[in-house]
Amino acid sequence: GGLVYGQRDYATHLSLADSWGAEQTITIGWWSAYGNNGRALLNRIYNADPALFQSIDTDGAIQSMLSQDWEKLKWEPSAAQKDVIVRLITTDTGKKCQDEAFKEFAKIYIEDCQSSYTDDVAACMMYAEIGMLGGEAAANRIFNRVVNDYSSNFSLDNIMAALADDQKASTNPYSVSGAVYNTRHSLFYQWIQTYLQPADPQENGVFTDVQNTSRYYYEPVYWAYQNGVTSGTSSTT
Repeated sequence: GGLVYGQRDYATHLSLADSWGAEQTITIGWWSAYGNNGRALLNRIYNADPALFQSIDTDGAIQSMLSQDWEKLKWEPSAAQKDVIVRLITTDTGKKCQDEAFKEFAKIYIEDCQSSYTDDVAACMMYAEIGMLGGEAAANRIFNRVVNDYSSNFSLDNIMAALADDQKASTNPYSVSGAVYNTRHSLFYQWIQTYLQPADPQENGVFTDVQNTSRYYYEPVYWAYQNGVTSGTSSTT
């Protein structure tokens, strides 16, 4: 649990303090706020498949830590315990659990962006990327810059400009806008532009005014449409 980079290269174990700039490590243990997130992930894996968990954690050492507060205890697993953790999180179940946890966190950030700033899909995705790197306060700081300096125009270019402005103001290379994360933000900017495509209402049969799948009314509207309750005000609205 913690920071996972480098295309899931779980073989590297560094403390978070030693990993700045490398972005190719996983933190295992109690360090900072990440310890109990790691414990939550292992609990998720255990609940998904107890038999698998126990077949890898044969002496029960990791299972015995699932109810403990890693951060309070400052628990630092031994080399053998780290090996067990790596084997657990690299199983198919472990990877599935990570994906599920990622989606849950992303959904929280997207909904925060929608309620506080904008429904724009690209902007919500960028808010989630910033939030999952630096937390809600950091994402809000960047988006508040867009509100104040760019008239609440949440285009990707304005968000990137706000990140640059934030770094000029803070000069902290390890803040969410810091230079060590420029590549990450730039890649995300590129991926959104490349892969985010608007739905074609004629081709996909969706309403042009009901396309944001994360809005509370999306599923009820399409349930009603698919079950013949309504056909909409037109074929596309």
